[in-house]
Amino acid sequence: MNYMLKTVMMVVLISMTFVSKANEVVDSLLKKGNEYYMQHQYAMAERCYARILQLGYESGDVYFNLGNSYYKQSMYAKAILNYERALQLNPGQKDIKDNLALANMHIIDRIEV
Repeated sequence: MNYMLKTVMMVVLISMTFVSKANEVVDSLLKKGNEYYMQHQYAMAERCYARILQLGYESGDVYFNLGNSYYKQSMYAKAILNYERALQLNPGQKDIKDNLALANMHIIDRIEV
């Protein structure tokens, strides 16, 4: 019983350490992405935001930032996709809706639903 308790405690501590390190990586990528965006380096910002998503972290804010990075690079379809994903996670966010509307204005072949 004592051995089992020690094993469980060890697994919990290792898991907490891993999660803490992963959060540091995500925070660092988000900070870098925001810095790149402010410096008008939109492709570099895109890479940072995309990497966060590749690591398995989903957030409306990350999708929104990624959409903004694509929009600034005139990649409107990708911007729309990410604004839609952001809107699913944050349905009441006015900024997302506004940016989505702007991106949709750049699409030539609109299909009415």
